[in-house]
Amino acid sequence: FGLLLAVLPVAVTVAVVASGSNVFDTWRHLFFLYAPLLLLAIYGLHALLRAGRGRWARGGTYALAGAAIAVAVVSMVRIHPHERLYFTLLTDRTTPGRLASSWEVEHWHREHARAAFADIAGEYSSGPLYVSSVWTPGRSIPAEDRKRIVRTRAFRTGERNFLETRHDQWCPALPGTRERRLYSVLLHCMVDPAAYLGGYRRRALATEPLARSRFDAYRVDDVMVYLRDGCSPEDLDLRFFLRVHPAAAADLRAPYGFGKRDFAFALYGASIDGNCVAISRLPDHPVARIETGQYTREYAEAARRAVAAAAPAARSYFDVWLDEDARTLTWVREACTAEDVAARFLLHVYPVDEADIPADWRRAEYGFDNLNFYFRDHGVRLRDGACVAVTPLPAYPIANIHAGQFRQGDEGTGVAWSARFAFSLPEVDAAALAGEPLVRAVFDVHRDGEALVYAKDGCTEEDADAPFFLHVYPVDEADLPAASREYGFENRDFHLWERGGLAGGDRCIAVAPLPDYPVARVETGQYDETGRLWWVEFAPPE
Repeated sequence: FGLLLAVLPVAVTVAVVASGSNVFDTWRHLFFLYAPLLLLAIYGLHALLRAGRGRWARGGTYALAGAAIAVAVVSMVRIHPHERLYFTLLTDRTTPGRLASSWEVEHWHREHARAAFADIAGEYSSGPLYVSSVWTPGRSIPAEDRKRIVRTRAFRTGERNFLETRHDQWCPALPGTRERRLYSVLLHCMVDPAAYLGGYRRRALATEPLARSRFDAYRVDDVMVYLRDGCSPEDLDLRFFLRVHPAAAADLRAPYGFGKRDFAFALYGASIDGNCVAISRLPDHPVARIETGQYTREYAEAARRAVAAAAPAARSYFDVWLDEDARTLTWVREACTAEDVAARFLLHVYPVDEADIPADWRRAEYGFDNLNFYFRDHGVRLRDGACVAVTPLPAYPIANIHAGQFRQGDEGTGVAWSARFAFSLPEVDAAALAGEPLVRAVFDVHRDGEALVYAKDGCTEEDADAPFFLHVYPVDEADLPAASREYGFENRDFHLWERGGLAGGDRCIAVAPLPDYPVARVETGQYDETGRLWWVEFAPPE
């Protein structure tokens, strides 16, 4: 039993390393090892006590056990309230970039950021501290120190300014004790924005910009630098898009056909004496082309105008337009509220071939690529109250798309609204739709060659959501697939999003191919969990 307890933690650790699993800076993902480790410690202590002879041997064993417990207690008291932030003594905490490349940090650096707040508040014991951070100090520091912290993105030189950088790849190897400590221990750093961003600004201005726009874009080594003099408060709230097209397809590590490196100005930029500077690192492979810009009101208004004359792919709480050529979705809701854009958006892309999804992004157990997002990532609220978001789509062939929104604070099962639609509408002969249908029903059914065409004007969301049943009865039952012979018909049920979608205005179209054997009759209609909503039976003409 003791051997099993000793081998189990070692075996699991070796398996984690060998499989290339993420290594976390807290051990919540290996909590199941806590019980065997505790039992191993008890077993070992018991064995030592049994093996010890005499009072001194047993006393020494108790002393060693007490010392081990005391070390843990002292460490927890010393780093309180950041007990969750720790690394082993073997961790390389001095090599730049080593921690970021080796460790997965918990909660997107939230605890690291709060520890950084406590560090600067402790070093500067009086006066206001101006900090750019996406996190709040929390209760990790005394209330009087929290009052001294002013969260801002607009700095003035001569004040105690601190720019938070969330990833240690951005933390420079600065000489100061405070910077070194934050860099090496907390995977986090608070730097002087004037010295840090100002350095990139000076180097950028010594070169010609790649593009001039609202923000001029420069490239300094492997960093994109964005500059705007006399920037406004609105500029501080904007989000940048940065799409990097690699020179070699082998360097592509994302499903879009380009490296998507969008970022918020709040995370990688600041205003210094009224001049805005933002930076974003480029990948380490050769770059063929760069697309960059901002999700501004002008950008969103242009996107809305571009789709205004076309039919949406889905009508729902947000109407969704699909641009097959640009491979984008445009989401629009007129007169939207803050609550409308607070909930996370659902975007599941179903490929024609699941193998087309890059391995790092593949969710084989689901069969789709999960590209969920927040409105702030891709959207803008316009002055007339409308909300517009533009999201890129992957470069691989797409079968259909599931779009929607989760209920606020509830992702997974709590879907507030959703719509599913095909990436490309099937081609239909206009003459087939112009003629008299085979049968009139909720959806009129036409014949177009070797397929049935379902069409409905005034199509509603309920019409589009309900699945279709299509039962094909052959002239000769021997023509049926083996699995269908016991029923006497072939089941060709489908969803609208599998066979069609909105085809202009509020018209829904679906195309269902017929089998290649002679057909005696067809039963078709729609159903839901309560049963059939409508159905018709007819014999298709030859």
